[in-house]
Amino acid sequence: TATPGARHVFRWMTVYFLGIGLGYILVQIALLQRLMIVHGRPTLALSVVLFSMLLGTGCGAASSDRLFSAGDLRRCGLLIVGSLVVLRLGFPAAYLLEGIPSMTGRMVLIGLVLATVGFVLGCAFPLGVRVVAPTGEWAVQKMWAINGAASIAASVLAAFVGLVAGPPAVLTGGILAYVLATTAAVFSDSRAT
Repeated sequence: TATPGARHVFRWMTVYFLGIGLGYILVQIALLQRLMIVHGRPTLALSVVLFSMLLGTGCGAASSDRLFSAGDLRRCGLLIVGSLVVLRLGFPAAYLLEGIPSMTGRMVLIGLVLATVGFVLGCAFPLGVRVVAPTGEWAVQKMWAINGAASIAASVLAAFVGLVAGPPAVLTGGILAYVLATTAAVFSDSRAT
């Protein structure tokens, strides 16, 4: 049987993994929608977004132990939210990319920005697993399932919000999902009595 402290962590980490699952896909699809509008080449935009973000996410996940050796989810969450707010503020300037004459140069610049975003986002999952793992192996499996289900739901939500309100609203939704995850991380750290 789980202790009250383990149940407390499990409850809040459920919200955390839900938030990062929603947030990651909302951010990714917002960037994809924006690049398709700016460049008018859906296949190229899809390739650049997926490759760059997944590469960055993998590198971020691999580096998370070194960057956050204490497993500080709050600091990680604040870094993610701050980075996404900067990205959101720069979102309207995406049309300036059309001024770069070289398609290769444009794609490299976009790839670097997206890989950086992916790197920051990639730290969230392994740090969350480190926090929830002591509550039991079953908990880690459930967090994987919650994260995956949230990602699927986010893809549908992103398509709907993107059609109704546009890519900036989808990115804002991603930011809010990471705010939710960061809030849950803060509450998971306050031990149950």
